[in-house]
Amino acid sequence: MERRKDDRRLQRHEKLTTALLVKISIWAISLVVIASAITFLTTYSNARERVIHLLQQDLSPTLERNQALFKRIESNANILAEEFLSQYQLMKSNESTNEWFNQWYQETSPGVFRLKPAFNRGISFNGDYFESLSAFLGPREKPINDELKSRVIAAQFTLNELAPAWQKDVANTHFSMPENILLMYSKESPWGLLADKDLVITDFSVVKSTLRSKNPERKPNWTGLYYDLSADVWTITYQKPIDLNGLHLANASFDVALGSLLSDLTQKKRPKSEHIVFEYKGRLNCCIQLVSGCNH
Repeated sequence: MERRKDDRRLQRHEKLTTALLVKISIWAISLVVIASAITFLTTYSNARERVIHLLQQDLSPTLERNQALFKRIESNANILAEEFLSQYQLMKSNESTNEWFNQWYQETSPGVFRLKPAFNRGISFNGDYFESLSAFLGPREKPINDELKSRVIAAQFTLNELAPAWQKDVANTHFSMPENILLMYSKESPWGLLADKDLVITDFSVVKSTLRSKNPERKPNWTGLYYDLSADVWTITYQKPIDLNGLHLANASFDVALGSLLSDLTQKKRPKSEHIVFEYKGRLNCCIQLVSGCNH
């Protein structure tokens, strides 16, 4: 009888011991899991912060360089506008202005005039050398009068004088005018010779955004990304409206090609890194992984 009681006590003791060991094991495992999770989260957070900090260090010089480029372009537009106004005043009083226009521009289709191709290839005239210039004077409601000729010739001389100094910063330098006119300095593309004869540049958002009806405050602006069909490039444009005595004369403008901009922004600084560029609305602009270039 006593032996049975001892066996029962031993069984209860073993059950209690087993239950205690199970509880201890559960608590021990829980503590290990919690401690491991805390360690992992802390380590992951620290590692993530280190990676972000390193990437920011990698990108900081590029961002600063591009920000400086944009500020420089905006400053150069002021210079371009001021020189245009000076040239405009000179051309209005120059008796040769009409003669130059009639000699340098040719009507390529009814109502459409373009600067002769020689001014893109390179030509000397009265001591001035013109090169990499093109102009498109598209369809318009009113004929070209003497005042408009003065503006066109003023823009041509201004581009010829100033634009070569900026060709490493921008894809091109140009003047657009509300009368459906654009003059461009570009080493890459004779835009004025390539533009479609029926093109009306004021129908599109880029030049339209500079018109007094659309921009009564006369603010300069950076356009959104757009595809220039004539030049076959994706680009953004900075435009500064130029007004005089209430008349919108022209816009001092620069194009920045998307390819050159993104090749700098997305250049890999580390072997396994990937750089992705988003626009301000969060839409993907470009991602470069294993190849150079841009898939838009």
